[in-house]
Amino acid sequence: MRRILFLSITVLLLLILSACAGTPEPNNENMIINIKNNANFDIYGVEVNILEYSPTGINADGSKIKKRDSLSFEFLAEDIELDGETTMEVSILINNNTKNNDNLIPINKKTTIKLDNNKELFFEITGDSVEGADLKRVN
Repeated sequence: MRRILFLSITVLLLLILSACAGTPEPNNENMIINIKNNANFDIYGVEVNILEYSPTGINADGSKIKKRDSLSFEFLAEDIELDGETTMEVSILINNNTKNNDNLIPINKKTTIKLDNNKELFFEITGDSVEGADLKRVN
């Protein structure tokens, strides 16, 4: 009987913890930028550079970002000032070697965005090659 109770509690805790993991939600302390992979070439990761703050999104196992998968980047008000307009630069990681900056190829397009708390923006990467990659805003 104790064993069944212990197992039930363990399963319940795992369900609760797995429900907490996932995509961040916009609130008064953050801003979310979502980037969807719609490219026809291999992408292993994406770096978003805003005001010298550059988080990189990759799969934990180093695998490719599948076509139609999205990466979410959370920018916290405690890290950068979420007020006004700025330029966003996006780079693509072309293999799973995150230590070598030569594998990080910038998209040749800077995008102007408005920084604000409790805001969520959506973009997609398209193109047939990393050299021809394009970043488009979607609604």
